[in-house]
Amino acid sequence: ENDDDEKDAVKAIILQDAIRLGELCGVTELAKVVAVARRTRKEGPKTDRELGLSAESDGDEVVVRYRRETMGSRRRQGGAGGGAGAEEAFSGEEYESRFYFERFELLRRSYDELDFHPDYFLQRVFALEQRYAAMALTSKNSSSQSALPVAVFESLERELGVTTELFASPLNHTLPGFCSIWPDVDRYFGSLGSAFDLFPSTGSFEVNPPFDKLSVRQALDQIKNVFELAQQEADHLTQELNGGGGFGGGG
Repeated sequence: ENDDDEKDAVKAIILQDAIRLGELCGVTELAKVVAVARRTRKEGPKTDRELGLSAESDGDEVVVRYRRETMGSRRRQGGAGGGAGAEEAFSGEEYESRFYFERFELLRRSYDELDFHPDYFLQRVFALEQRYAAMALTSKNSSSQSALPVAVFESLERELGVTTELFASPLNHTLPGFCSIWPDVDRYFGSLGSAFDLFPSTGSFEVNPPFDKLSVRQALDQIKNVFELAQQEADHLTQELNGGGGFGGGG
């Protein structure tokens, strides 16, 4: 936290998140977005509680709520005129992200194992789900979080020593190692970054790119490049190919 480079990186992430949050909340005027970003950078990151994030579960599902107050959204409740001690009620805007309980707990464990600060967990998991939800709305791929059955992964791991999924996400990965499309939000939950930035010289990987020609072509080009590099270094590399999957986090 005391390293200057780390501080600059954090500031950049805060600025990007502030702009995305402004867009999410309907702040379209650039001046307002920049003002929010500058204020956020000046004040530093806010905790989940300060931002108005909370989570509740019924055992099957976890709902993360972000409550955004608007101008004049607080109103006094109680007797006429709202005397002293009257309670205040929220009347702003509310956004939700929903998770299966098991996946939410996996995200929490991954986050904790990477030793990120617990006070920022909800805002990061909220940003994660919102990013993929937004991508799904703009994608022609209806199976953007599809993945192979767990039994298939167990077989790949047992028979071929597969340890990493090259096209996955924190929301759908099965193996401990995975690459994904949004490193800025995915990194908090164990993503190795983009598959197109990964050049391993040894290992065994599962490749399940999105169902579109461009992604499949790029994936095949990447496999070719990786194998050529491995051959040059005389190392062993295998990649288990699947006929196409989902964004899952695709690259």
